[in-house]
Amino acid sequence: MIIKKYELTYLISPDLSGKEAKALSQKVSGFIAKQGKLEKTEDPFKKKLAYPVKDKTEAFLSLIVFSLEPNQLSVLESNLKSDPQIIRHIIIIKKEEKKISERKLEKVLSPKSEKRFEVKKEAPITETKKVELEEIDQKIEEILKD
Repeated sequence: MIIKKYELTYLISPDLSGKEAKALSQKVSGFIAKQGKLEKTEDPFKKKLAYPVKDKTEAFLSLIVFSLEPNQLSVLESNLKSDPQIIRHIIIIKKEEKKISERKLEKVLSPKSEKRFEVKKEAPITETKKVELEEIDQKIEEILKD
């Protein structure tokens, strides 16, 4: 039995009230919880869309991170497609975050590595003499005469 981690992001129709959108989100979460394991859920919030989706310029946005068997994904997908209040959805496979081993961490935090990031002090800035435009013209003429 292979279980993968997924992220579901979906848009709920703005025709619903905030409470109705939350209820729909809980319904989707409940279905996922029956089939797999919920890891993170965000309550739906209203968002202005960058472009119209099914003639809607804003929608409730919701996100769920969950673990599920891949063969159960098609059932979830069909349920999302059949609900007319969900105007768009996407499911992506979440990759496991790589953890840095202690050895690599020690290497990065060692005193030798601190030397690489040491900031070199620059020489103090001295005031430079302001050159007039006429002086520049004279120098150019001298150079061109030669």
